[in-house]
Amino acid sequence: MTQPAKVYYTPEEYLHLEENSLDKHEYFRGEIYQRAGGTPRHNLIVANTITEINLKLGDKDCTTYSSDMRIMVKPDQAYTYADASVVGGEVVLLAPNRQDTLANPLLIVEVLSPSTEKYDRSQKFELYRRLKSFQSYLLIDQARVYVEYYQKIGLNKWVMETFDELGQSLEINPPGITLALANFYRKVKFEPTTE
Repeated sequence: MTQPAKVYYTPEEYLHLEENSLDKHEYFRGEIYQRAGGTPRHNLIVANTITEINLKLGDKDCTTYSSDMRIMVKPDQAYTYADASVVGGEVVLLAPNRQDTLANPLLIVEVLSPSTEKYDRSQKFELYRRLKSFQSYLLIDQARVYVEYYQKIGLNKWVMETFDELGQSLEINPPGITLALANFYRKVKFEPTTE
């Protein structure tokens, strides 16, 4: 049995299709992939995290965005969505007539789901690293208290810290804020573990 031929789209075709879609899709080298929907727990952690970031940013010259804002990694190759992102200073938009696609996040947050965890840790992180503005990557596990923080410390050099206790806080540089794990997981109920 033969496989159907893959369909490839131009970035312009993708953006047009996305404007008219109720679902979100990501674009990579001509192919379009539907973005997985979030569980109630996933959405709660995202909302808690955005709230925590906004409170800590205060009057800093930074803006936080939810997953409704698309990120352009390369104009001809990749468009993606993050669970949250922070831009320092002015937002660089894809084009004057597009207000839904930014190109200069400095902090990107992904809440890990079983279906996307591998992608968020590998290919998606690799794509994000192509952004010159990108300095901080925060991965938050939704199944347990566990956070990974990646910070860029030089050209092609990143360091990782892990956090697994609700009483811990982490410093995100940039934008120079301290975030409490307990606030990411506020009102989140975990299934009991059997050990």
